[in-house]
Amino acid sequence: MQHADRLVLWNYFGLNGTSPEYTRDIAQYVQRYSADRIIISYGLWADRNAVVSAADLQRAMIAGKEGNLPHAWITPVRLMNDDHWQAITSVWRTAVQRRPTATPLRSAPDR
Repeated sequence: MQHADRLVLWNYFGLNGTSPEYTRDIAQYVQRYSADRIIISYGLWADRNAVVSAADLQRAMIAGKEGNLPHAWITPVRLMNDDHWQAITSVWRTAVQRRPTATPLRSAPDR
């Protein structure tokens, strides 16, 4: 990380037989490298020329958010369908709703 601004981690769980929730383990591991500098790439490829389902993509993205991975990349876009877009929107909408609110600035006491 001393020579790169960010790293893209390939999380192609559909090809390697791991569960979408394995993303949480990845997230926990990369915390030591500053998760804000990590982009997790969710690959839509699956075994036997199949496509990762929208439900599995959503499960992986939720696991990533729970593991504090703020940056996502979904690839390839040509495999995405409306269900994938809905899953992504759902995860992002939930993440935005859970975002901590900023603490208001306190004004200096009058002198």
